Amino acid sequence: MKNSAAIALCLYEQYEQGYLLEGDLYNIAKLDKEQFILINGDVSGIQDFIMEIPSKGAAKSLKANSIYIYRLLQM
Repeated sequence: MKNSAAIALCLYEQYEQGYLLEGDLYNIAKLDKEQFILINGDVSGIQDFIMEIPSKGAAKSLKANSIYIYRLLQM
C-alpha cells in the first residue's frame, strides 16, 4: 500500500505542476516519457547498529539510533 500511495503522490504532484494532463493520467501506460524512479534499498545488519551501544546511557543511545534509522528510511 505504501508503494501505491507513493506512486499516486508522484503522479498527483506532476499533474498539479502541469507536467501531466488529465488525459495522460488515464493513459499513463501509453506515454513514452518516464514519470518517476523507484529506488529499493536494504538495511541489512541494522540490528547490530542499533544495539551497539555502551551500557551507560543505553536508553538514550538506543532511542537516538532508532530515530536515526527511522528518519533515514523516510527520505
